[in-house]
Amino acid sequence: MLTIFKEVCTPFYHNGKVHKPLIFLFILINLLVFANAILHNPYQGYDAADHINYIKAFALKRAIPTCADTDMCYFPPLPYLLPAIILATGRINLWEAAKFAQIFNVFLSLSLTYYLIKICDLIDPNKIIFKFSSLVMLGILPVYYKSFSLIRGETYLPLLFVFIVYQVLSIYLVKGKPVAKLVLLGLAVGLSILARQWGLLVLPAIFLFAIYAIFKDHSNFRLSILMMGVCILLPVLVAGWYYFIMFQRLGSLTAWDRRPSNLSLNALPIDFYFGTGSGKLFTDPIRPSFSNQFPAIFYSDTWGDYSAYFLVYAKDKRTGDYIIAKYFEPMILTGKPLPDWVDTNRYTINAYLGQVNFVSLFPSAIFAAGFIYALILISRPLSFKTAANLELGPTIFTLIIMSSMAGYGWYLLRYQNQGQAGDLIKATHMMQIFPFMALLAGGILEKLWSRWPKVWITTMIILGLIVIHNLPAMITHYALFP
Repeated sequence: MLTIFKEVCTPFYHNGKVHKPLIFLFILINLLVFANAILHNPYQGYDAADHINYIKAFALKRAIPTCADTDMCYFPPLPYLLPAIILATGRINLWEAAKFAQIFNVFLSLSLTYYLIKICDLIDPNKIIFKFSSLVMLGILPVYYKSFSLIRGETYLPLLFVFIVYQVLSIYLVKGKPVAKLVLLGLAVGLSILARQWGLLVLPAIFLFAIYAIFKDHSNFRLSILMMGVCILLPVLVAGWYYFIMFQRLGSLTAWDRRPSNLSLNALPIDFYFGTGSGKLFTDPIRPSFSNQFPAIFYSDTWGDYSAYFLVYAKDKRTGDYIIAKYFEPMILTGKPLPDWVDTNRYTINAYLGQVNFVSLFPSAIFAAGFIYALILISRPLSFKTAANLELGPTIFTLIIMSSMAGYGWYLLRYQNQGQAGDLIKATHMMQIFPFMALLAGGILEKLWSRWPKVWITTMIILGLIVIHNLPAMITHYALFP
């Protein structure tokens, strides 16, 4: 038992001792996730009531809910399975099942941050700064805490993607028979597809990575072919049944709650692609400001609460209750004066969130630097040899990010339109890219430490001050308790 415990704790060790700053950061991030899981009202979030109705219908029918049961009928079932099972026992009510789903997100966050550190350990166990810096860059993101307070499949994907990448890197970097790792990889890919359709976007990244590994080292040929085969066969066994049902019901594997548009870059205005906020990015980064501008909205939703489900609230003064978002949204989107009985922080918190956007330019630049450096690294001639662990890591991180954003871009072009003001642009939809952005940023910061330690220390101090400034953006304002 003691041996197992030591093995689990190995990633937190450096030079034979537990690295206390790393442990402290790990605990702090997950304590914030836990606080939000306890405090956040489960009925506040993107289509929150429909997600909870999915749990209810799943528990009552013991079958995949239909569109008559919930508007979320086109979502895979994995995120709703456990709360539906305990609801079906009859020992708890629906609200308690929803709260259980939120609290289960804490386990997902703990596992995600643990495997993030294990990936760093796999690449180079001696670089404790790489581990610490990567965890800092993940923990600095308000979207992380917002997303893990919600009941959605997107909370499962970052963990599953990180676990998938850990298995892929282990297959290539750790000697020994890879059978168990290949099975775990295939199962994780299947579960990711069963958690959210975005899970399919991991497959192009894995296949491109396998091809890249072959070109870098021809001895990887059989292993890469085997890995690609496993990533097709096992996911079909794990998740194929669900997509067969959906195809029978809806006639498409990518069905959505609205009719798709013709795939055309001209279907959306130029501001959708290049809009930077119409001068409101640092003063009023909440809808309906700069509607349908992807860069500005995605940035504001990453660092704040553009869609108004976590920080921007409305209350009924007569009862003290939060107003369900679907009633609050039209009031904001129309721009009309709110009724006297509505109390909202929409027009007071906007200045603070503008400041959050401004100070977050600094960590955003670090994220960008990490991504650009990785692009340079993997675009070098394939014959250029470096240590495999230092090259394969950034390669698959970058492929995951690019594959995910390409798929998300296709989705927006198909389903977003001008009349809906960018309602599908949400950073939570792409939660799976942020751990890998953090790893790339952590790699840049580790290089900074190795060359200019004093500059790294200064950078960490600045990031610490930014965290202190942005901390209110990491804690829900839709709290259940005063």
